[in-house]
Amino acid sequence: MKAIWLFPPMGKGFPNVSQYRFYKRMPIRASIIYPYLAASGVTQIRDAGHDVKLIDCSTMEKTWMDIQKDIQEADLVILEGRTPIIKEIWKAVRHVKQINHGVKVAVYGDHVSWNPLGTLNEGADYVIQGGDYDYANAQLCNDLEKGKAHYRMLNLQVSDLDSLPVVDRELVNWRNYFESWKKRDVFLWNMSQRGCFYHCIFCAWAETFWENRIRYRSPRKVAEETCDLWIEYGDLEILDDADLFDFRWGLKYAAELYSKMCLKHNEVLWSCQTHPSQVLSVTDEQLKFMKKAGLSVVKLGIESSHSLSHNMMKKGSSRVMCEKAIKRLQDANVMVHANMMIGFPWENKQMVLESLEWIKKLDPNQAQFSLVIPYPNTELWMMAEQNDWFIQDKMNWELYDASFPMMKMDGLSGEEIVDLYVQLWRGFYLNRKYIWRHLKTIRHWEGMKNLWRGFKSVRFGHMKAVNRERKQ
Repeated sequence: MKAIWLFPPMGKGFPNVSQYRFYKRMPIRASIIYPYLAASGVTQIRDAGHDVKLIDCSTMEKTWMDIQKDIQEADLVILEGRTPIIKEIWKAVRHVKQINHGVKVAVYGDHVSWNPLGTLNEGADYVIQGGDYDYANAQLCNDLEKGKAHYRMLNLQVSDLDSLPVVDRELVNWRNYFESWKKRDVFLWNMSQRGCFYHCIFCAWAETFWENRIRYRSPRKVAEETCDLWIEYGDLEILDDADLFDFRWGLKYAAELYSKMCLKHNEVLWSCQTHPSQVLSVTDEQLKFMKKAGLSVVKLGIESSHSLSHNMMKKGSSRVMCEKAIKRLQDANVMVHANMMIGFPWENKQMVLESLEWIKKLDPNQAQFSLVIPYPNTELWMMAEQNDWFIQDKMNWELYDASFPMMKMDGLSGEEIVDLYVQLWRGFYLNRKYIWRHLKTIRHWEGMKNLWRGFKSVRFGHMKAVNRERKQ
């Protein structure tokens, strides 16, 4: 069995597809997240004795012509179907079958999990409908080889995440991926936990794939993997891409890591993304120990300063909780990355600008501002439909690409929301206080390169990812 896990050519720019909870097509290569779950699937398929490769055309700068021979020789091609690119994926299904009439095509992703028949009707042979799509695609390969794939849809979950093999980061080359804020040349991804028990109305990920349940790898196993990676690559940086990083689990991981490596010179830096409540679930001393064991950056889902929005989002957080979490991390000397959102229909321009001033006052090291997009498999999509919030055709899937708002805001046109989005990025990053603070931290040439990489990501990446003139 020969399989290709394919992210097909998609025109200009860098489409943020795999592992991205919110899709955005970046005009430059600002940062590209490692497709950890896809890499896990490829590793499992290889370990089962099949011939497999992952081809990420945007990252590897490959065209259809470049990959034609691979497709001609393949028995199975695996694609990811996200809402904003689903029509491009349907075209890719047809194109793959034109190149190889006998090949089977499987599609997984949030959109096809919500509407599998739409993609099956467009020519796909199989849909992985939620669950652990790495494990399910590996099982599909096994069933195809044995002639047992007598189904069109498949949903599987692994009961024990420790039973999965360690991801082969050479099989799916880690060097093609990075975060703009990285501190080390060797920057790798891991995923110690899957799922989230919060029910945020805008999230198309945790409930679609894992039904708002969390499963964990053991801290000891993850620490052993981290040590093995350090032995192989030397000093490195790891981002744990768990949906909701559990800090009590993280404390155990830090203890395992510290006992195994006796860290003295930050041989390993590790970062995570989480809910503000998790930061408050450990004591100040425990947080400082995690810092001592390598904790470097925490990406926090903050979204807004307003209690109304926290309640409407069903996020389980509050303004005060966010303030306390940021302060706790700062006191422990852990870098803070605050994720903010713009475009909630119940907010107005004044409320958005108040959130900007609030987050500037809290002074995180980084902030990211995203347009709120009501993906069709979310509660927010249903709310938008019921309350007539849509300002674009809700069934035109490519309009969900976050280059222009999908929903109205009080007193603002779509163009004015785009202007406000750009104003947020400019207001946080392009001000003298922020620039001067970062210039003062530069001690060597590597620091200057890091600052320039971050500036490019903001100015020519995120601020250019929206399109004020896009026709609706």
